[in-house]
Amino acid sequence: MATRSWDDEQMRRLHTSVLERGVRRFRRALQHLADRHTAPVDRLRRGLRAMEGELARRDQQDAAQQAAARARRAGFARAP
Repeated sequence: MATRSWDDEQMRRLHTSVLERGVRRFRRALQHLADRHTAPVDRLRRGLRAMEGELARRDQQDAAQQAAARARRAGFARAP
């Protein structure tokens, strides 16, 4: 019994959902630890910023890909 391999888009969605879940958990933890200024809390803050940056980068990349796809479709629609 062979399993179907995952394509790049499925893997990307999986990794994005893991990042989003991590951001929610880090935010929740930092709500409880917000007034503390210790090394572990600083690491949490840095990790949260890194994950948010990666999600923002992915959103920009997805928006650019969607715009290119719309332009291709519009070009095909105008072709005689």
